[in-house]
Amino acid sequence: MRNTRRRCHIVLFTLLGSATAMIAAVAPEIALGDVLYQSATNVLSGSMTNPSGVGTDSSFFSGVNFHVSTSEHVSQIGGNFGDFVSPGNGEIFGALVPVASLTSPPVPADLSSNVLATTLITLPAAGQSADVFGNLSLDLAPGFYGIVFGSGKFGATGGTLAVTKWDAVAANNGIFQTYALRQSDGAFFTQAPGARYVVIGTVPEPTSAAMIGVAATALLRRRPRRSR
Repeated sequence: MRNTRRRCHIVLFTLLGSATAMIAAVAPEIALGDVLYQSATNVLSGSMTNPSGVGTDSSFFSGVNFHVSTSEHVSQIGGNFGDFVSPGNGEIFGALVPVASLTSPPVPADLSSNVLATTLITLPAAGQSADVFGNLSLDLAPGFYGIVFGSGKFGATGGTLAVTKWDAVAANNGIFQTYALRQSDGAFFTQAPGARYVVIGTVPEPTSAAMIGVAATALLRRRPRRSR
């Protein structure tokens, strides 16, 4: 009887150790990740000629809203920017904010509150355009969010264009409508698709809680019967 109980204890400890290893193996890993959202795909980058786009500075913030359908981890936000409007410190800010819907403006427009996370983004050299990003770390639950870029806040004093065209040729293949926020009065202006804004991150794998159920089921199936 004692030997049977001892063998039972050994089996229980072995299975619990295996279950712990299984849980560790499926724990989500956070890295810079993949493209979770983009308002346009890039066509042209590098040395620009006669660029046009959405002004992004202390007078006008620019951005886009997006929808999260399942929990996500955001590690970077950015976009395709270029050609300094005003040099400043060569940086703009990126902010991630909650919004009411895909077409609702961020409130308040000056981002004095209701901001989930911010980052600083170093701009390309004058006359150049490129995809540039700032790092942050934020978990998002399902819902609607916006990424907004600008200057004059959060340590940024630069200015730039969210580039849409070179010499009237599209720099990006626009997918979604974007917007601008005028800081003098908070006015909200929708922009035709073309500016490229990007969210980088990861979608976590199944959590360890789900694996606990799997391990417990395996434990019950393999539990030895008592000897009589």
